[in-house]
Amino acid sequence: MLSRIKQYIVYGLIAGVLYFFLSQHIVFYNKNFHLLPKEELTLEYTFFSIQEKDPDKILEVTPLRHAGIGELLVDLEIITDDERYELEEYWEFEAQYE
Repeated sequence: MLSRIKQYIVYGLIAGVLYFFLSQHIVFYNKNFHLLPKEELTLEYTFFSIQEKDPDKILEVTPLRHAGIGELLVDLEIITDDERYELEEYWEFEAQYE
């Protein structure tokens, strides 16, 4: 009985870790990481590094843009709020025609 309970606990922990990775973008920058909630459960862009990447190329990624990576870039002082707005508008417009 006790071994069965331990088994269920292990399965629950594995399910919890899997759910965490399915529901969060883990963004790395300068040996730190930041969590952004995903819009849907997927493994797409679970781990993403913004180190030495152009903000334009970062905001080109639709799932990250929708998760709020633009605001993170502003918080990290990589771009200004006006630049974020312009880039997000540009890529939202471009995404309509893909």
